[in-house]
Amino acid sequence: MKLFLKHLLISGLSVFFVLVPQVQAEEKFTLIPFAETEYRLDSNFYKSDVDEQRVTALTFKPGFKFGYGTPRSNVSLNAFLTDTRYQGQDSDKNDYTGHNLALAAQTALFTRITTGLTDTWINTRNPSETDAFANSVSIDEYAINRFSPWLKYAITDRLAASVAYRNVDIDYANAGVEDSSENGGTLKLYYSLSKFTTLDLEYQIQAMDYNQTSSDYTSEQYSLNLESQFRYFGFTAGVGFQTRDFDDPAINDLDTSVWHIAVLGQNLPIGSNEKPRSRFKLAYAENLNTTGFNNEYYTANRITLTAGKRFMEKLDLGVTAYFQRSDYENALQDRSDDTWFFSTALDYLFKEWMILTLEAGYETRDSSLSVYDYGNRYVLCRVNLNYNLGSR
Repeated sequence: MKLFLKHLLISGLSVFFVLVPQVQAEEKFTLIPFAETEYRLDSNFYKSDVDEQRVTALTFKPGFKFGYGTPRSNVSLNAFLTDTRYQGQDSDKNDYTGHNLALAAQTALFTRITTGLTDTWINTRNPSETDAFANSVSIDEYAINRFSPWLKYAITDRLAASVAYRNVDIDYANAGVEDSSENGGTLKLYYSLSKFTTLDLEYQIQAMDYNQTSSDYTSEQYSLNLESQFRYFGFTAGVGFQTRDFDDPAINDLDTSVWHIAVLGQNLPIGSNEKPRSRFKLAYAENLNTTGFNNEYYTANRITLTAGKRFMEKLDLGVTAYFQRSDYENALQDRSDDTWFFSTALDYLFKEWMILTLEAGYETRDSSLSVYDYGNRYVLCRVNLNYNLGSR
């Protein structure tokens, strides 16, 4: 109920952002309902080193995408339900109905001041939603809400500043699993070096609060970032450092360098609404994980490659691969994990509104502690239907 009321308030705020400044004659809206059905087989569903269990999952996902905008304001809402049923070795106990709601709104209050908010509310069993560098294999069901209002002020044509608040709540269905609440903020100072290149100085502060035994902490991060976009290529890079101070004096405080770099290319101008026929992105990042249940924190080094190519108008082949090294800090035993993932997917475009996908992938983890080793292969078939009811 608490999360429901929170989202009701957020929805009201988003409407306020769009409608209050002024009602424009040049209104635009889109509405696209969609439905997706997926059948998946995992060879090692629980990602265990000793007891591999083959499990199939059937997922039905209905939803819609909505957008509304005026020359000064816009709001978008993507929402869907996920009903998943499992079969194989008593796995049906994990059956559940999840959801995903993503809301974004912004408006130009004055000539130089823009404000807005973003909010995502997800109910899932996927541990990767909790952290960009997640290394967990848990399938516990949980709800996660990320809420962030922001304000940006254009000081001059080249110089701008922004401030944002961030709240992240994680609530597990199992009372025995620890919940958490994160509150923080971000300050940024932007400078446009040219029409295509922007430099920014960023400060982040974060306070993490756990509801059971894990130590609360406060972290601060400083970074200098560069973003450059040309017609068909993009480049981002950043470097900085983070300090993390724990409330429990028995846990050593952490500090680490943080940095990221990414390059992407495609055969259509970046920002185009159409899917490019050819595309690639190569990225590298280093940072600490954010959510460390049982005080498990590690420095993650992650390299990711995605690429794709469309053939004969109807076929689209995509690949995704990543490698992550997780070096654990403050651990009772020295632990370091190497995780590899590779997948390839083939899309067949029957119609503009109907896509059939066949996908196969493999994930393996090699840990310095063999109990955390695993390997998992999967294959899936997915049918996606989405039909634009119209836009104006």
